[in-house]
Amino acid sequence: MHEYNDDFYAYIGSGARRSAEIVVPLVKGEIAIATMLDVGGGKGVWGKVWEEHGVTATVLDGDY
Repeated sequence: MHEYNDDFYAYIGSGARRSAEIVVPLVKGEIAIATMLDVGGGKGVWGKVWEEHGVTATVLDGDY
């Protein structure tokens, strides 16, 4: 079983941010999006990028 701690989120966070910085503008260019919900969003990396692009983001994750 994997431990979801700060080290884990730091490891995946930079790659997730790079992906989001590419994908979010592409999606936003095709679809008018005002709000988004990210269930299982960890520390909210994708949500932060959406917000940087003017979208209201809600990120939910469990207490692991």
